[in-house]
Amino acid sequence: NISLSPIPQIVTNAGVLNQTTLGFNAFGVAGSGTEGVATFSQSWNEVGIITISASTANFMNSGQAVTGSKTNVGRFIPNDFSISITDDFLPQCTGFSYSGFANGTATLDKTGQLDNFGFTVTARNLAGNTTVNYQGNFAKLEAGTISLSPYNVDTAAAASGTLNHTLSAVSFTAGVANISEQNIHYQFDNLLAPFNLRLDLDATDSDSVNGTISSASVLQRLGRIQLTTTYGTELQPLEMPVFTEYFNGSDWVVNSLDNCTQFDATMASFVAGSYQGDLSPGDISATLPSAATPSTLTSGATTPGDGIWFSAPGAGNSGEVDIMLDLSSMGWLVFDWDNDNINDNPTATLGAGNYRNSDRIIYWKER
Repeated sequence: NISLSPIPQIVTNAGVLNQTTLGFNAFGVAGSGTEGVATFSQSWNEVGIITISASTANFMNSGQAVTGSKTNVGRFIPNDFSISITDDFLPQCTGFSYSGFANGTATLDKTGQLDNFGFTVTARNLAGNTTVNYQGNFAKLEAGTISLSPYNVDTAAAASGTLNHTLSAVSFTAGVANISEQNIHYQFDNLLAPFNLRLDLDATDSDSVNGTISSASVLQRLGRIQLTTTYGTELQPLEMPVFTEYFNGSDWVVNSLDNCTQFDATMASFVAGSYQGDLSPGDISATLPSAATPSTLTSGATTPGDGIWFSAPGAGNSGEVDIMLDLSSMGWLVFDWDNDNINDNPTATLGAGNYRNSDRIIYWKER
């Protein structure tokens, strides 16, 4: 027999040839037209370029050792990529994520809630085993050949908006790469109803070796936050309720799924030049909730006691002032409130010194 063996140019895994011996009866006999020639199929279970060496210690029972080799056989490539999810696409609020917005007007752009999508890519041979030599110069999957596309599960079609994301470095070790699509957020391209967003991943290297996978779907809602205009006596602390809304396709309604949005008194500020009556800067301050223990919305709104609290301005300090909530940490909740094509923080009026009725009234609140 003639022994056959592979010698990889880059020795990581020598791999296995499917045919490692060749009998002399495989060669053409005299008069066949293929005298001295053996034709057979050969495969290798690895990736790379190899030299196939053939040797026999007793050629034709002559007692002579004969060797030969064929260099630069290949390049062998994987059969496919197997992709598994390590960090799935998930809701960033309670059962949904707030999306962003981008309709071509730069001043209306807003970022949605961010998430990551992690996955493992494994290069495989035809038998489904890992080709560990798929690394270094033999690994041809690069960032530019991995795509992530938004898919609208509800309409069974590509989503019309923009999917923003950043791909981490792509580096294979022993045929496996751990990769992450980071800072993912979807932006609606118009005022549209919520829908379930799925991420479709396609990994195709320069040799057309391919693998695909899809994420879980996440409900996307276009949202905004509002403060409630509040009036009360100047002799007691005042509470300003807060609530969030989402666009349902035709109107803005309270976002009853929102049990995640948080805020504190440090986010509230007094709009300069908005003081009226006897109320002056310094007469009133935002006191609660503290940054250490922020308030969290319940079913899209504050419950009594969980709003933004302001100190009592005191007797003789009646008047009004506009309150603004800084959403720099929650950009997905800003909105163009004055229709000037520029996103705004929400504002509402706080009034102190209105008629407080009788002390026999235990609780008085305007809804």
